[in-house]
Amino acid sequence: MSVLTRRTLLNGLFAAIAVGSTGCGFRLRGTGPLAGASYKTVQLLGEEKVPRELVSALRQQWRGLGVEITDSMSQAEVVVQLGGYQRNISRTAFSATGETTSELIKLSQSFIAFRVEDDTEIINTEVMALRDRQTDPAQQLAAARELQDIERQMQQDLARQLIDRLNRTYHQLPALYDQPGSSTDENPAEPSQTNETSQ
Repeated sequence: MSVLTRRTLLNGLFAAIAVGSTGCGFRLRGTGPLAGASYKTVQLLGEEKVPRELVSALRQQWRGLGVEITDSMSQAEVVVQLGGYQRNISRTAFSATGETTSELIKLSQSFIAFRVEDDTEIINTEVMALRDRQTDPAQQLAAARELQDIERQMQQDLARQLIDRLNRTYHQLPALYDQPGSSTDENPAEPSQTNETSQ
């Protein structure tokens, strides 16, 4: 199959995935403005499982929304547990001599979040970023630097997606006082009785 044909098929695949996958956290490029956060404090767990650049992007973007990152669950309204981080690079085109001339980069991050006060699961999902890039076999050093820059941009995108999905889902949760068993659902106090007796 020619390089042109392979690239045409690949571009068609991207378009199909982008249309059909918007509900599962899939992004080709950056996202729009983040949804506002209606929680004020968050605890982030599992940082050791993911690249430092992604953790830094999450912390920076939360701070930009006015959310404080705390190390104590007792001080957090929301706990976010980071799961598996996956990085995959696959060849999508190659030269007549078999050298890679184009590749697809895929980064994904799973996570789960809870509301601390009532231990309600907010969201349990995965966010993903894809990027197609051209490579020049004769410029390996420059290509390596470019790959690092691209991955940093994609990690920023993953952080935006993660926080945006969390914020939008958190907004949809019932308020604590609307849930069964809350203080507003308790039986009202019975009217007081008098022990007066007629004389």
